[in-house]
Amino acid sequence: MKSRVVGFVGGLICALTLHVLLPAKAADAVWGGNDSPGEWLFYMSAASACMLPFTGAVGWLIYRPPQARHFGAGLLVGLALSLLLAATAVVAGYAPPWVNDDPV
Repeated sequence: MKSRVVGFVGGLICALTLHVLLPAKAADAVWGGNDSPGEWLFYMSAASACMLPFTGAVGWLIYRPPQARHFGAGLLVGLALSLLLAATAVVAGYAPPWVNDDPV
């Protein structure tokens, strides 16, 4: 039971790291101080979307063998959660505070 939970949480953390943390770092690297906050969100969304097919395929392949099923399930759930977070951010017009504080 414990290994199932650890595998699921591990997959969840990997997916959220790949689709939230790394794209945020990439958006910060590309975003210039004079760009609008919407452009920062575009950069982050584009970086996350580029990894979507890869993460989905890897999650599906890992889900198939029984010994890694829980890690794959966590990866796929994390992928769905990151898509939900991204859609919510786009609808709400979210941008992090350090982006909103800069003059446009």
